[in-house]
Amino acid sequence: MEQMLPYYESELGYLRRDLREFAERYPRIAGRLLISGEVCEDPHTERMIESFALLNARIAKRLDDDYPEFTEALFEVLYPHYLRPFPSCSIARMDFGGTAKQPGTSVIARGTQLNTRAVRGGACTFRTVYPVTVAPLAIARAAFSAVIDAPDAVRLPGTVSSSISLTLSCTAEQGTITQLAQLDLPLLRVFIDGEPSFCAALRDALFMRSIAAYVEAGDSGRWTQLPAIPVLPAGFDEDEALIDFPARSHAAYRLLTEYFCFPEKFNFFDIDLRALAAHAPPGARTLTLHLALSGLRADSNLARMLGTLSTNNVLLGCTPVINLFRQRGDPIRVTHLSASYPVLADARRAFAYEIYAIESLNLVRQTPQGESLVQFRPFYALKHAQTPEDAGHYYAVRRDAALADKSPGFETQVSIVDIDFDPAEVETDTLNIELTCTNRDLPSTLSYGQQGGDLFLEGGSSVRTIS
Repeated sequence: MEQMLPYYESELGYLRRDLREFAERYPRIAGRLLISGEVCEDPHTERMIESFALLNARIAKRLDDDYPEFTEALFEVLYPHYLRPFPSCSIARMDFGGTAKQPGTSVIARGTQLNTRAVRGGACTFRTVYPVTVAPLAIARAAFSAVIDAPDAVRLPGTVSSSISLTLSCTAEQGTITQLAQLDLPLLRVFIDGEPSFCAALRDALFMRSIAAYVEAGDSGRWTQLPAIPVLPAGFDEDEALIDFPARSHAAYRLLTEYFCFPEKFNFFDIDLRALAAHAPPGARTLTLHLALSGLRADSNLARMLGTLSTNNVLLGCTPVINLFRQRGDPIRVTHLSASYPVLADARRAFAYEIYAIESLNLVRQTPQGESLVQFRPFYALKHAQTPEDAGHYYAVRRDAALADKSPGFETQVSIVDIDFDPAEVETDTLNIELTCTNRDLPSTLSYGQQGGDLFLEGGSSVRTIS
């Protein structure tokens, strides 16, 4: 029965909270039952409430006994993102204005934070997934030819039927593509924009049907064959991940998760500028990459879709962004009046945050010598008692789906436990907590395409607008 008591108290608390809501909605009926707030003055009704609480407690305990705690703990260690909400994602395009015409390059690093305009009292925060290079380059022309039109001097493979041409031009008054490729920009990242079917068709043509590549300087009409296809798929490396992934997990599961949740992340490809520049004149300011395609009939649906290819479909200065950011949580006062405590990113706007992960949790103690910190580690982890002072200092996290519907922001609960998963005997102190958060579903309410941009970099930057 000692194990039943917490369930009984919890169920009784739920019923009393429902009593208050019932009394507010139906005051006349509540008056006849002598219900006032969370208190019922009718002893018969009170006994009935307690009986229902006991029956519900037995059911709840049986359900918890069957709860796959081992499975959840295993996932928390190996594949924690399966137990967490997947954040909102989008593609951001950076307009560099006149900066893109200056010689040289600069990089906006991966993980750079971008803020939105205020929505429901606060801004949403995103971070970039790919680094974005500011360079004096532009895609001047993009076209698909259902029947390849190559110079007579070029020997094409026998199965070639069509081609894709991309023209790159240097926008700096002084500078060439060759200089950029050799010094600052070996790879040029391009985003495929368009309907999902068009993007899939273009990816298929670039990566599955390209059998030969040629480079043309200016409008010379001379095609020089490249030894390899200078187009590479992007988004598959570990340093290009959308979400943080533990090293002990297989990367294939991360790629599958990202593809099913946000397939647009893989609508990027890299052009090997060094390979193009190595077979072009040193002073070339315009280079055209011709990709010879095979197995693509002129009357096929794929060819008809690719026939609309233009510079609006291949964009520079783009990166995926994800609504994931670090946040210091509100301090938690350890009172020992509850087995768990709510984890809040900001109590004033709890509805605007969802806890993605707890990064660190420390107990702050006031001593005559000043403050001392006691680090707590996740209970479900592989770092138990690495040092003697760590023994017994653990925390366990629980997410209450029902509470998330009623009180968004309060669903994540943390408990301080010892090595036996019993409540830890710590003094009345304060817990400092570092979190990784999302803005829940607030990004879905954002408007886009606004004048002046949709996202903003803190501090100075070379970006004019981000949309």
